[in-house]
Amino acid sequence: MDKIDRLKFLQKLETLSAGLSSRELIEQSSCFVFTDGMLWTFNDAIACSRKSPLDIPDCAVGAKPLLELLRRLPDESITISAADKHLMIKGKNKRGGIRMEKEVMLPIGSIDSPNKWIKLSEHFLEALEFVVGCVSTKEDSFDLQCVHITKKFIEACDNFQFSRYPLKMKLENSILVLGKMIKSIIPLGMTEYSIAKGWIHFRNEAGLGYALRIYPADDYLDFSKLTITEGKPLSLGKTLAEAAERTAMFAEQLLDDTHNIHVELSKNQIVLKSESIDGFFQERKKAEYKGDKINFQIMPEQLALLARNYRQTLISDNRLTVQTDNNAIFVSVIEKKDD
Repeated sequence: MDKIDRLKFLQKLETLSAGLSSRELIEQSSCFVFTDGMLWTFNDAIACSRKSPLDIPDCAVGAKPLLELLRRLPDESITISAADKHLMIKGKNKRGGIRMEKEVMLPIGSIDSPNKWIKLSEHFLEALEFVVGCVSTKEDSFDLQCVHITKKFIEACDNFQFSRYPLKMKLENSILVLGKMIKSIIPLGMTEYSIAKGWIHFRNEAGLGYALRIYPADDYLDFSKLTITEGKPLSLGKTLAEAAERTAMFAEQLLDDTHNIHVELSKNQIVLKSESIDGFFQERKKAEYKGDKINFQIMPEQLALLARNYRQTLISDNRLTVQTDNNAIFVSVIEKKDD
């Protein structure tokens, strides 16, 4: 029987949530699996692991009821033990049991183990945050749902936006990783990576490990030709970053089912708009711009990053290109609008 800090245990479990599936895509993919002193989640696309804080026999426990029980308990300390059919959780004058499967069926053995760990660039997570906003959320093209990682840069494109961040990676070949999976590592402070057959592994100093399935990038298109080198200049004021963050409040559930905000640029002003089922927000800022009225969409986090780090912004008839201080590039398709 283990006596542990409830909140710390809950937080450790939540760091593995990216590997869970709400549907049983593979057996026990909706479970936390305890095996060989490790704690695992795996949904066939991403596997998350860390050292188990519990000394219990190998088993699988439903993630949803376990998390729900731990969140509802008020106790600072709890005791956890494995009974015949349940993982028993006890607080003061209260106890609960989560059904436990003693046989581990989760196919974590199908994931090739990392061999040599390589230190991640200190800019990798920043680069990932920069490009992941351009990953497509639609399922019409697999490549556009991915982040493209090469030896010299990482990039993403959804057919309307393109971003590329220069970054050196030790790879034999370029790879694709699903954007909705790899974005989950951004807040986790990953410090190392390793390439195994069919997988890229990441880990942080706390021992948290993420393995993401990789795909060949042989047919990935060259989107860099979308970048423009001539056009009308636009000054993105630093205060635009704060405006973008405020506008994000209604970008969570946009009516067109995206996370973007709408940007309208006209003579000497820029207007940011967001709208959801809960309401809308609009903010107007001064801008050094003399051209035609145009519209484009962008994730608010992306606009905030650009506003804080841009070096040059150019607008042509149909595209906006932003270059940042570290030579990262963002391109967006724009739409002209009659007055």
